[in-house]
Amino acid sequence: EEAIRELFRQAAEAAPALVFIDEIDHLGASRDADADGGGGGVHARALSTLLNELDGVGERGGFAIVGCTNRPELVDAALLRPGRLEQLVLIGPPDEADRLAALRVHAKDRPLADDVSLEELADRTPRYSRAALAALCREAAVQAMTRHFRATGRLPPEAGEEEEGGEEEDSEEEDEGEGEAEVDPEWVALVAAEAAAAGL
Repeated sequence: EEAIRELFRQAAEAAPALVFIDEIDHLGASRDADADGGGGGVHARALSTLLNELDGVGERGGFAIVGCTNRPELVDAALLRPGRLEQLVLIGPPDEADRLAALRVHAKDRPLADDVSLEELADRTPRYSRAALAALCREAAVQAMTRHFRATGRLPPEAGEEEEGGEEEDSEEEDEGEGEAEVDPEWVALVAAEAAAAGL
């Protein structure tokens, strides 16, 4: 509750400003849903505080509020009354052209194999959101780096990929003598860079 009041106070001080609340269905969950779920105390107080702050936006002026959700049916009806979050804009999943544009953005700094077609990927990913496409590119990059580093001996093989033909006793003895295989620090840095880009 205090964090909500502080958010609106800072927005008023920084005016003109735009306050963006992602997944507003968590903060402004329907009180009917809370009543059914039995955990309504905290949610009801947070929603009440949010409604009070929204009612004061017009008086203070200088900033606007935008809420985002992929579960509009969970948002309390009181949030959508005139003077609050009254204008609803539906943004559907990207079409094929939008998916291709998103894939090009997320793949532009990543080298692609000759057999990779972004057009084909766009065609094969209906209903993927832009965030899902970004995650797809990141995961592909990490897997490609991992395969390359393993192929060049700079990463230990995956479990089950050890050379065939040797006896289990011999491999166990070798493992005991060699200890754990080292992980290439360059691979660690590249994977960390991908995670940082994703905000992880």
